[in-house]
Amino acid sequence: MSVTRSDKIVTIINITLSALVESFPEYDYKNADVCLRYYHHTITALERADRSSIISDDGGTLSYRAATYLNLSGDHRPAEFYCLRSLEIARNLYGERHRHTATSLNNLALNYKLCAKYELAIDAYKQVIEIDELTDAVESTDHAIHLNNLAGVYLLTEDYRKATELYVKSLDMIEKNIGSETSDYAHGLNNLGYAFYLQARFDEAEILLRKALEITELNVGIEHPNYSTILNTLALVCEEQGNYDEALELLTQASEIDKKILGDEHPDYAINLSNMAGIYKLKGDFDTAERFLENAITIAEKTIGTDHPDYAVRLNNLAHNYYLRGKSAEALKLYKQALSILEAKLPKNHSDIEKIKENIVNCTKSPTGI
Repeated sequence: MSVTRSDKIVTIINITLSALVESFPEYDYKNADVCLRYYHHTITALERADRSSIISDDGGTLSYRAATYLNLSGDHRPAEFYCLRSLEIARNLYGERHRHTATSLNNLALNYKLCAKYELAIDAYKQVIEIDELTDAVESTDHAIHLNNLAGVYLLTEDYRKATELYVKSLDMIEKNIGSETSDYAHGLNNLGYAFYLQARFDEAEILLRKALEITELNVGIEHPNYSTILNTLALVCEEQGNYDEALELLTQASEIDKKILGDEHPDYAINLSNMAGIYKLKGDFDTAERFLENAITIAEKTIGTDHPDYAVRLNNLAHNYYLRGKSAEALKLYKQALSILEAKLPKNHSDIEKIKENIVNCTKSPTGI
């Protein structure tokens, strides 16, 4: 039986996919250089596999890793295609009720969350949890992490009761399964601490966050994005408690970590800048606040896009800075732009929408910012 040219091409593609599985790792902050080196080779191989209608485990693995790399390195929007491709392959090879399918769904849900597609994220996370239940995985650490992930989306949509309940349940399961001195437990403490912060339970939040910092330092050290995330959350609590100097110190440390590890064009670095701007504004340093906010907005335009709620929040913050300086016309223009974005992305009763509406009223009534 003769081997056709098409058969040879398929063989070559499969060999290439297999080799790339060995070379292109699942993204971690420590292997970012390796991922970048093989990312474009991986995308080219996946495109050729698609053209030849090749559905393989290696193709699914590489699609998943490409999506993870894009999600976690801050390039969220193109990640959706590879999330969906990974999920399609998992369903074809393993069926709906399989851990590989759940893993791909979880990655897709994360992408939806990062891209502010919150209803889709909730639906995908619920499907992951349903697979856990169907495969007797409800006592596992993975299930606890899935609950934590769903809680995070509820938090963004301001369903604080559901979010808090799921965070507490997840933490209890993680402590039972792997202990309370692990990175996963610290991550859960940070998330619950942030939920408490949003509910103005600042003292409770501070206790959890300082404990999370201790655990994270023991597990991964202080030069890690997980550590900077907790610093950022703790800084928000310190700000609300009136401890502006400590908040600024924490945010400065977080921004230095993120700049070194993630780079100065990553969405997490922009979050640091935006939060630091808030402290400078409270201290009356409007020039520095404006500079930091403009930088954060520029990063957001390149990464999360101009239709994302986080972008709108930064426009609102810059508008408020303008308003306090008496630049009412510039402020009003940004307020309206921010409101338009949020009304398209968030529930109608979301507090961010209400705050901007209030800001617009104030700007109209008192254009001097006094």
